[in-house]
Amino acid sequence: MGESGVIGRLAANAKIGYSLDRQFYCDDAVFAADMERVIGRKWLVAGHVDRVRNKGDYFLFKVGDESIIIVRSNESTINAFYNVCRHRGSLICTKPQGRVARLTCGYHAWSYGLDGALLAARLTIGARRDLDGRGWTMLLISCVKLHLLTGVTLAAGFVLSSISW
Repeated sequence: MGESGVIGRLAANAKIGYSLDRQFYCDDAVFAADMERVIGRKWLVAGHVDRVRNKGDYFLFKVGDESIIIVRSNESTINAFYNVCRHRGSLICTKPQGRVARLTCGYHAWSYGLDGALLAARLTIGARRDLDGRGWTMLLISCVKLHLLTGVTLAAGFVLSSISW
């Protein structure tokens, strides 16, 4: 039964004044539907900007099964990336927070700039002339700073051009 079917069935069986069915809280299909239809489409507060005060400061933000790196790339820019190397899918950052000059995968030492650009692909780019670093940047997530909070969204194509008060 699809995600919609499971949720529809559970909702139809819900009784006013009673707690929801156990499946609402622990069913994989309900979790996947929540991630797709709710969490993945909304802006989420990732943390306070003081956590990334200086260039290279980062912290990890967990959304469902996804690990996201929030990193200060320069004085005015905070970026958010999926915490995964484009080479073999290994985690880039394994500590919950810290300061780095570049984002480096511990598996094959691919390294990325704080803007997500591939800087070096040890033992790969020289061996493969067809590998162009421009096509291997980290996967960027929409990120915006609102006053003192940093927000992210996993929604594809979401654009926030400007906010002014």
